[in-house]
Amino acid sequence: MSLWSRVAYAVRCSPLARSRCRQTAGMLQKQLDGTLDPIATTLLRAHLAGCRQCGLEAEVYTRLKESLSRRRPAPAESVRRLDTFARRLVEEGDSSPGS
Repeated sequence: MSLWSRVAYAVRCSPLARSRCRQTAGMLQKQLDGTLDPIATTLLRAHLAGCRQCGLEAEVYTRLKESLSRRRPAPAESVRRLDTFARRLVEEGDSSPGS
């Protein structure tokens, strides 16, 4: 491993870098929801440009959100049946022995 590779690895794996990556995860979700302020958006973009792992993760989340947004809503009847089923499960769970 070259000296440069060692330095790059140490920077990537340092506690400070991991801390920034954890902060980025929360910021990324807010950005995808459209609730991230402009200053935080600038900081997020700077981190994503320099951190390959976070950049790839952001790309996956962005593609996933785009894919989900193209889907049609579930039919109302299906939603109603699932809701009824879930309520029945909750009611049966409340009346089970030991509850």
